[in-house]
Order: sequence, then structure tokens, then C-alpha cells
Amino acid sequence: MNKTIIFAGLVLSLGTLSACLPEKSALSVTDAYAFATTEVQKNGAVFLTAQNNSGEKITITGASAENAETLELHTMSMDNNVMEMRKVESFEVEAGQSTTLKPMGDHIMLMGLKAPLKEGENFPLTLTTSAGEVAVDVKIVAPGTSH
Repeated sequence: MNKTIIFAGLVLSLGTLSACLPEKSALSVTDAYAFATTEVQKNGAVFLTAQNNSGEKITITGASAENAETLELHTMSMDNNVMEMRKVESFEVEAGQSTTLKPMGDHIMLMGLKAPLKEGENFPLTLTTSAGEVAVDVKIVAPGTSH
């Protein structure tokens, strides 16, 4: 009988504990970074990995940060040995999958930087998605640092 009471108490405790744990968001972001810039550079880019933890596709439709005048979603491609960068409307993250924004590919463009991005510092960025806003902490790293 004592084992039954102890087991029931353990089950109730675990149920209460799980109710207190933070809920996993539909979209989680890891490895967010931007390359440091100089005084003369007025643009930068953010790279990251977005993991869709839900059962439905999530669309990233925009981003905002206070350290730049404008943020745009961009893609980069090569056409006849010419690098082309263009604005896109969104990035899609399929259910249960991840999408990585990386140099020479998809990225978030920071245009009109208000101050240089300094190596070792961080800045907040907010992603606008079909699942709501997602706060991201972006680490500033040395140019060319691989991730």
C-alpha cells in the first residue's frame, strides 16, 4: 500500500512540475550571428538556424532590430559567375524541420546600420513569423568566422 501512495504522489509531482516548465515555442532559433562591421560599412547580415517544433509549416515574413533602419529577407545566388542578391517575401520552415540562413545563401539584411557591429557584442532581433514573434539574441563575430 505504501508503494502505491508513493507512486501516486510521484505521478502528481511530475504532473505539477511539467505544468511549471516553459512551453516549447513553435519556432526556436539557434546559432544567430552577424559579422562585425567597420565604421564605413552601412549594411550587415544576420545568419541563424530556425527549427520548427510544430506540426505545421511556419513562414518567416520579416525581422526588426533597433540597430538598423531597415531589415529585409534576402537570398543570394550565382548566375553566370555573377553573384545576385535579391529581396524575398519569406522563408519557409517545414513542420519538424529546420532552415539555416548562412553566408552566400539566405540571410536577413541589416540596412542603414546606426553604428558598427562590434565583435564580441550581441544585439536583439525579432523575427515575425506565421507562429508569432520570436525574440533572437544575435552574437557579433569576426568576419569570415565559420559556423
